[in-house]
Amino acid sequence: MMLTTNNLYILFLGTFISIFSFILSSAIDVYALEFDSISPINLIKEDGTMYKIYPTFIVEEGYKVFNNTDVQNERVIINKGESVKISYESPCGFADSMKGLLLKGKIDQSVSTFSANTSPLQTIKLSGDQIEFYDNSSPLEKSIEIANIPENISTDVEIADIFPDRPNEANYKIVLVLNCDEDIVYYTADAEVVE
Repeated sequence: MMLTTNNLYILFLGTFISIFSFILSSAIDVYALEFDSISPINLIKEDGTMYKIYPTFIVEEGYKVFNNTDVQNERVIINKGESVKISYESPCGFADSMKGLLLKGKIDQSVSTFSANTSPLQTIKLSGDQIEFYDNSSPLEKSIEIANIPENISTDVEIADIFPDRPNEANYKIVLVLNCDEDIVYYTADAEVVE
């Protein structure tokens, strides 16, 4: 049986599309599994207590969110006005920036589309009060930095309003945001701010 030029073209095109699709889906799966290779950020209190805060979300190129469903952080207990050390190793070398927030609210994954013909854009949305306690516009690849928890944080928070499914567990979320060029890594944990 002899293959015509049209048949060869179709065979080549089908093979190319199959291989390209496999490579693309493998790359996405590998990226989603990268949580295991990202070191946690350590938050070290003045008394030496250390909390490991693991990466919870990766927003890839501003349109795809990966969620680390295996995260089981312990609750971080910090004092108002306390100085803490933030020890980190960037998963992307020299990152663009890193922020530390105390969030009195929720972390939601939002999805939006421009039209029926475009792919959905996924991102992370922080809703509620955000109290910044750390901001570094040029983080190193690996470092230990000092951050100060503000004095004017309210500890009188209705916990059930923030965490209706987990009352009496925590009154804030601690959110560390590492901006890695086109990707953003969110490290999150429940936090309790005490006097």
